[in-house]
Order: sequence, then C-alpha cells, then structure tokens
Amino acid sequence: RKNIRRQSIQKRTIRADEKFRWTGGILPYVFTDAITAVGRREIFRAMLSFERFTCIRFLPWEKVDTITTNQKLGLDHESYLKCIIGTRCSSSVGNLRKKKGGQTISCCKDRQCVHELAHALGEANEQQSPNPDRFRMIRTNFDAIKHDYISTYKSNSAKSTVSLGYDLSSIMHYNTDTFALPGQTT
Repeated sequence: RKNIRRQSIQKRTIRADEKFRWTGGILPYVFTDAITAVGRREIFRAMLSFERFTCIRFLPWEKVDTITTNQKLGLDHESYLKCIIGTRCSSSVGNLRKKKGGQTISCCKDRQCVHELAHALGEANEQQSPNPDRFRMIRTNFDAIKHDYISTYKSNSAKSTVSLGYDLSSIMHYNTDTFALPGQTT
C-alpha cells in the first residue's frame, strides 16, 4: 500500500517554467463571501491532502494596512488564490503572478477540488501529457468532446512540461464522460 501511494504521488505532468511556481511552496488564499461553510470544508479538506503528503502550505491571505501576507512572508509575488463559486470547476495552471484581485479558482467538491488545486500548483491534466505512453494507454475520441473543451485534451509540448510517466489512476485524469457530448464517451 505504501509503494502504491508513493508511486501515484510521484507521477505527474507539471509546468516546467519556474515563473509558474509558488515561492517556497506557499499558496496564500481567500474565500469570497459566496463560499458556504460546507464549501469551505471541502476546500480545506483538499488543501489538507496536499499539506499531508507534500511540502505545500496554504495560508490565509490578508492585507493589514498596506502589508500583505505575501510581503510579510517575503514571497517574490503578490499572487493568491481567490476561491469563488463559478459556473464550473476551474483553475489556471500554475502561479499567474497576478498583481491585483487574486487568481480565481472554482472548486466543486471532493476529488474535483483536489484536481483544481493541483492545477493551481502547476499540474496539467494527464490527457495533456507529452509522454508517448499516453498514446499506448488511451485513445481520445475528439469527435465526442464539446468544442469549447477540446484544448483540455490536447498534449502539451515536452518543453513546457515535465512528465514523470502516465498515470491512469491520477486525480488529474478525466473520467470518460468529462466534457463529452450527450450520450458520448471521450
């Protein structure tokens, strides 16, 4: 069991460019007022998953007078995650180093929240892996994908990501009906 857990944590496809990383593995965050107590618990549970198995730490972002959490901690950016209620689960991939307003992340629940936090950390979807094993392990039915979501299935270049193998059991692997047209499988 221990080996299985270690193996699945190590396999990932992550943005290679250091500018997308979070300094010191620290992710400041805020919740909008629209996030319910239940929603906050889901997000905290997902954050705890990362904190338990990695060196990543999530800290509340605040601004007291003119000093932000980022300045107080000596981070080299003013970015923070702004947890919102969106129309769908979503997050940018990596630290966008936004100067104002935070980087929005919309978590849904359970596994989806872990998935979106992984995106914020810089992880891409498994289907986007440049690893050649991807093509031996799965075939994507692009005709079954909703047009607006085709790009989420296309491979990233080997230059823009670091891939440590393809993992069918990864939280970053889509289900067969994710973004599928009605009655279709991707």
